Amino acid sequence: AQIGEFSFVLASAGATAGLLDPPHYQLFLAATVLTMLAAPFLIAAAPRVAEWTARRAGIVPLEMQTSEQLSVAALADHVIIVGYGLNGRNMARALRSTGIAYVILEQHGGVVRDAREHGEVILFGDGTNPEVLERVGVKRARVIVYCIASPDVERRGVAVARGLNPGLHIVVRTRYVAAIEELQRLGANEVVPEEFETSLEIFSRVLRRYGLPDSTLRREVAAARRGHYEALRGPTPTAHLVSSLAHLEKLVAIETVIVEPDARAIGENATTLHLRHDTGATVIAVIRGETALYTPDPGFRFLEGDAVVLVGVADGLTRGGALFRAPSAAVPAATT
Repeated sequence: AQIGEFSFVLASAGATAGLLDPPHYQLFLAATVLTMLAAPFLIAAAPRVAEWTARRAGIVPLEMQTSEQLSVAALADHVIIVGYGLNGRNMARALRSTGIAYVILEQHGGVVRDAREHGEVILFGDGTNPEVLERVGVKRARVIVYCIASPDVERRGVAVARGLNPGLHIVVRTRYVAAIEELQRLGANEVVPEEFETSLEIFSRVLRRYGLPDSTLRREVAAARRGHYEALRGPTPTAHLVSSLAHLEKLVAIETVIVEPDARAIGENATTLHLRHDTGATVIAVIRGETALYTPDPGFRFLEGDAVVLVGVADGLTRGGALFRAPSAAVPAATT
């Protein structure tokens, strides 16, 4: 557009050249070019100049504000969500359901329009721009959440937000574990790397297929998070999870065996058989008829036909399962 305007000016100047003498023509051309160069800067400064002039003249300016801007002006102790993708929408839904005030910043015009149609308090703006953050009350907010997927933008946003509000709690969703340290150095309080969360979900799904109860999975995932990913800054999140879940090796397979006639386990229980100590397998339930027994009393004894649920590594299950099966028939002696 500027090239087109400049071409138009040159054409006009060419037409004017025939009407002016050379000195006046050169003056006209210079003034035209300088005016074009100064126009963008003058337009950008116009609001501030007008505000300064109005204050000096004692005039109260009339501000035309949107309903969203008016709503944000009244917010305090709220949450600022930067980015309205999947993570931002989930965050907004959770805050809305719990009654916590929030405002959203998004740079995609279509997303802003659609969100407004659904009643969201959302403004078009850059979450790394100090002026934009001040308009959404960053100095009055309690938390800001960066739900974006750009490392450069994340770092810049954290640094700017921390500078504007030293007491602000900053949460960042980032892609890679390697970004945690730098984001924390810039001022982030909590960093949630997608790389690690994805690996947690994969491990949870795999271990669930081996029959681990949800309570065990939740406990292990919580234990991995408690360290705030400190151990994950070394190799890879998957390698760390293998290490952190190593103590679950005894719980990576599950098998149900039926107590057969003449099995060694008949008349015994897991304690008297020294099952865990000798085989590495663990009984987690016994199904007898229509009843499932999870914590049998000390007087419990295995009976023929019981279905015994064992967990353990493959070798442990093989050794433990043998106790519940009938002994192999002896090889008959050869006849002469």
